[in-house]
Amino acid sequence: MTIMNKSVKLLIDVGNSQTKIGIWQNSKLSRVRICNLKKFKKIISTYANLSYSQILFTSVVSRKNEKFVKETLISKFTKSPIQIKSSKSLCGVKNSYTQSTKLGSDRWCAIVGSSLSNRKPVLIVDCGTAVSIDCVCKTGKHLGGFIFAGYEGYAKSFQRAEKLKNINLIIRSNSKKINYPRNTKDALTLGYIVMITASIEKIYMKFTEDCKEKPVVLLTGAYAKQLEANLNLDFTHEENLVLKCLGIIGDNI
Repeated sequence: MTIMNKSVKLLIDVGNSQTKIGIWQNSKLSRVRICNLKKFKKIISTYANLSYSQILFTSVVSRKNEKFVKETLISKFTKSPIQIKSSKSLCGVKNSYTQSTKLGSDRWCAIVGSSLSNRKPVLIVDCGTAVSIDCVCKTGKHLGGFIFAGYEGYAKSFQRAEKLKNINLIIRSNSKKINYPRNTKDALTLGYIVMITASIEKIYMKFTEDCKEKPVVLLTGAYAKQLEANLNLDFTHEENLVLKCLGIIGDNI
């Protein structure tokens, strides 16, 4: 039986390494599930017992995989899906890129939703396949962003170094304060943490100086927990930031 509720939205964040699905109702996110595209049809079917006012998704995958997601949603639900893509502006938030469509759609969702929900300067740090840091003024103007190699990309960068290529770098399940590394594996792992946290703090300082106001710092992504103990800033960890921002966008379009 289909449950009718006009205020319920279905949200899908299709990323490079995983897809997140959730329900947005009364400004709250629930029933979040994570899968890969091979299991997408099966997992999305578990959400078919509700009637949605909107189905919103964003994607950074290939056109082929994006088409698969669209076709699956159309086949499972009566409501046509709305794809949120990077654009010059959305809900009063302005994109700084000279070619607006070149900004990743997941980053754009996070920029727009975070700006709408905070109404203050926002620094968004997304630690996923790549690490992105975006700066958004309280007026909703996106100043720009920085991109760094993600942890896996960083680890692969040592493949040509004979003494380093066989070292298996593992993402830790929790965050610990950095001490002086005394073996090569720790030196490589902690070196990355220092590189990223120092970059975040430097960008934060410039952004604060330019805005003349301390920004809200949002930390998200699979690698975010590795940075927390060593980031000398006040921040909020948003585990499902893009999904949440899709919901906020849906409430404002």
